Amino acid sequence: MRAGKLGFLYFIVSLWVRTLFSPFDVVEAREKTIYALGSGCRPGTFVNSIVLGCQTCPNRTFSDKYNATKCSICKECFGKRNKIAQACTLTSNTICKCQDGFYFNDFLYCLKCKPCKRRHGVKQNCSATSDTVCERCEKNVTGPKPVDPVATTSTTWLQIILYGIVGLLVILIIALGLVCWRKKKRPRKVVRKPGNCDEPSTRTNSTEIIEAVENPYSSLPFISGRQGTEKMLRDVAYTLINDLAQDLNPQNRWKQLGGYLNFDSTQIGNFAIDGQNATQTMLQEWGQKDGATVVALQRTFGSMKWRKEERMVGKYV
Repeated sequence: MRAGKLGFLYFIVSLWVRTLFSPFDVVEAREKTIYALGSGCRPGTFVNSIVLGCQTCPNRTFSDKYNATKCSICKECFGKRNKIAQACTLTSNTICKCQDGFYFNDFLYCLKCKPCKRRHGVKQNCSATSDTVCERCEKNVTGPKPVDPVATTSTTWLQIILYGIVGLLVILIIALGLVCWRKKKRPRKVVRKPGNCDEPSTRTNSTEIIEAVENPYSSLPFISGRQGTEKMLRDVAYTLINDLAQDLNPQNRWKQLGGYLNFDSTQIGNFAIDGQNATQTMLQEWGQKDGATVVALQRTFGSMKWRKEERMVGKYV
């Protein structure tokens, strides 16, 4: 009776022990089998527990160890200044790098390297993972002027274009000023239209009509007789004297003409009293002389080699 009870108890204990330990034995045996079959799995692969073999990591994942049980997801570079230094491969993760002048902060974002303030010097330069470290300069020692860590190419080109535009505007303004100045210095010429009914006109040749203005001295008595059939200066249109005055009054060119017309320095000085009317006064005075013909005045300009004035007088011959 006692032996039967002990046998039954042994059976119950044995059954309980098998039930308790058999699952762990199966798991341990399975793990040993997986390790044995996947012991040659290189980086870039992982041990597949379903097929009990090595399998290549999927896209955008990697493994950098032997016999990896899974593949890790590739890292992404976030932020505008965060650039990919090395792309993710089957055996290595993505390597991110901030562009020059920026560094990674604790949250893996790129921040701009700060310049040192005035009276502070650089103790440690900005690196890929740390900002610039500054320290106060010693007394009587001046630190370098703060400078941005990086002068970008885009900023440099923008400055060059801006300076070029400003320089071009300055050149245009100077050129415009010179043109205006020369126009002011140039004597104004009175434009007269032929055929004006208000004033009498005389025809000098078959192709050209010149507006005539009555010569105020044409009615004066002659100092001496006319020289043959040559036209006297006092008898031609007064526009000739006006045109010559506009050309000779600037820079007092009339004084040189006065010398050729045999006026002495005293007479020329008297003519100069009239200022802007000096040429008119001198030619009116000369026009009363015997032999003061238009042809004589034209020849005088020819001997002076003043071709422009010679042509002007020639229209009235």
